[in-house]
Amino acid sequence: MKGLQVWLVYNKLAILNSADLCRVVASQDNVLADPMNEIRRIQKELIDRCGVPSPSREITIDDVNSFIDIKLVNHNHLDNNGERRVVEVYGASKCVIYSDKRIRSEQLEKLYVKAMKLYCDMQSLEAFTPEYIEKLLNLSPI
Repeated sequence: MKGLQVWLVYNKLAILNSADLCRVVASQDNVLADPMNEIRRIQKELIDRCGVPSPSREITIDDVNSFIDIKLVNHNHLDNNGERRVVEVYGASKCVIYSDKRIRSEQLEKLYVKAMKLYCDMQSLEAFTPEYIEKLLNLSPI
């Protein structure tokens, strides 16, 4: 429970404190699905949109493989049969929130769904709109 609370607070603060900065949004799913293309996309956005200087050398697949380890992917959304149970389809982007087999209480599930909704809003970029940020400013911490 503490981990989800920290994640929520950290990400809300990240959204609020970066409101006037150039943001490049990435996801673990995209990085793991196609690491080189996602790294190149992030790099291009940082350079073209955010004005970050180009790296002194090209990023290679060896560079990417040195910090991406597919074995560390969290598989807690799978049940004992290797299936995923949908908890909710959320928002205009129809973001699918899957169950997590570590959740064993109603209170923890509510917190988990709240965290996943914020995650979905970040993925759809909704979380970075002025209206959403205003809403975050008026919410209690958790």
